[in-house]
This record gives sequence, structure tokens and C-alpha cells, in this order.
Amino acid sequence: MDYSTFVIVLLAATMHALWNLGAKKTKLNRLCLMWIAHFYIALFCAPFIAYKVMSSGLGSDTISFLVLTGVFHALYIILLGWAYRIGDISFVYPVSRGLSIVGTSLMASVFGVDILSVYGVIGVITIATGIMIVGNSSNNHHESKALLAAVCLGVATSFYSIIDKIAVKHISSWLYCGLSFSSTFVFLSGYIMIYKPSLIKVATREYSKGGALLGGMMFSTYGLILYAFQNAPAAYVVALRETAIAIATILGVVVLKERGSIRKFTGIAVLMIGVLMIKMI
Repeated sequence: MDYSTFVIVLLAATMHALWNLGAKKTKLNRLCLMWIAHFYIALFCAPFIAYKVMSSGLGSDTISFLVLTGVFHALYIILLGWAYRIGDISFVYPVSRGLSIVGTSLMASVFGVDILSVYGVIGVITIATGIMIVGNSSNNHHESKALLAAVCLGVATSFYSIIDKIAVKHISSWLYCGLSFSSTFVFLSGYIMIYKPSLIKVATREYSKGGALLGGMMFSTYGLILYAFQNAPAAYVVALRETAIAIATILGVVVLKERGSIRKFTGIAVLMIGVLMIKMI
């Protein structure tokens, strides 16, 4: 992986950890906050999307990608609020992201999206191992209830990652980023109107301020990842971006006062060894 792509993914990983920390720490309803964040992104991107549609239209393949990524991103957002409500970020985040590495790598190989080197496969496995060590570092019964949510998050992440990797081969990464978030907003809105209509009433000014900040961070983070997808195999990008787990785990212990352990920090060390291996490819 070239140096510029490596740095871009690490920057995205840091931003991802920070907005997840904010989502975990907030006292506001997480689903509502994320919904408002997607509204601001869709609003910001609307002129650019309108220009693209009017000038050259959207192909049927692009529309298919947008529907699929919108569904899986919306599912991810819904599950994220549930998972953070019942589990610690230092448990949910590592397990879900670790599974997403494995899932994305498998799907990339099965669908012929990427060809990984032996050294790259070892690096991916090393990172996933470190993540799972972090995720299994607690015997807290309360956290064990969040395992199902974390697994579902990992599966959803794997699906939208491979969909988006394929999509950015056909469309500009930043334009697709705006289209993807807008599609997610549509599906989230449908879910909220049907199953959570009470959230519409609480979308106050407080949510608007927090949503704008969160939206900016989410859009920037995923835009960088989509750009990296255009320059490196999906499995490497997804694995490398999970350095965010080390950051999120440390922030969870330091900022949120979650329990730290030798196993957690051993897992982080193993994860970083995998990161170095990916960089050396």
C-alpha cells in the first residue's frame, strides 16, 4: 500500500473512532442523532447530486448500488444505537469491526473483487486476531448480551464495504459518498416514520447542532475510505482502518472510564503488528 493511501486510511480511522466515541457518550437518542446527521449530509450534497443527475443521469448499476448500500448502511445505524445502549464501546467496537475484516476479505475473494498476497492475508488475519483479543478481554455478563448486536454490525459492515468497493470503480468516490449517505437517509427516514415516529418530535435544536457536527465527521471519514478503495484492495483498507479500534478502546478506558486489562492492550499490540504488515505490502 502506498504511503499516501496508508496515511489517508489512518486519518479516517482516527475520525471514525472519535465520532463513535461521541455516539457512545451522547445522552441524546443515538438513532435520532444519526438520522439528523444524515439529513445534513443529504442536504449538503443535494446540489451536486442534482447537477450530476441533470447532466449525465445515473446508470441502472449505480442505482442498484445505492439501494443496496442504503439498506445496509441504514441497518448498520439502527444496530449501532442498539449495541451502544447495551454494551461498552471497548467491546462492541472491536468485535464488530474484527468480524467486518474477515467478512470483507472473504467476500472480496469469493466475488473476485481483489487478489490478496500471502503476506497481505497474514496481515489481515493478524489484525482480526488482535481485534478479537480486545473484544474478548472482558467477562462482563452485560457485555455478553451485546455480542449478537456486534456480530450483526460486522455482517452489515462487510456487505456495504464490498458493495461500495465495487461501486467506486464506476463513479467518483466523493460523489458516490454523497449519494450513499443520501440513500441511507431515505431508508432511515422510512424506518423512523414507520417504527419510531416519536423521534420526529424530539428532533430539536440540540439534535440539529450535534447532528451537523456528526454528519461532517461521518461524511469526511467515509469519503476518505471510498477514495482509498479506489487505490488499494478492499480487504487491506478495511483491515487498516480498524486501527480505530486501538484508538476507540483507549478512549473508552480513558474518557468513558471503561475497564482496561492486560488482554485488551495485548490485543492492541497484536493489531498494530498486523497494521505494520499491511503497510509493508
